Amino acid sequence: MAKNIDNTDYDSLISQHAATHGVDPMLVKAVMKAESNFNPKALSHKGAQGLMQLMPDTARLMNVDDPFDPEDNIKAAPGI
Repeated sequence: MAKNIDNTDYDSLISQHAATHGVDPMLVKAVMKAESNFNPKALSHKGAQGLMQLMPDTARLMNVDDPFDPEDNIKAAPGI
């Protein structure tokens, strides 16, 4: 059985957007853990931003005003 990832401040957003797009919320949560360790202000050395580490071009393409806003970031993440 897969180990549960701890509860986060973003669980309701994850559940909402995962359900809208038919994606397993635990997958979204696992990607978020790996990409940003649940840090909404994460910034990679390559320029990826926020919880799901959106690249600036992806953020623009998905009409994200603020990639560091948790809801905007989760909603726009590829695959969600």
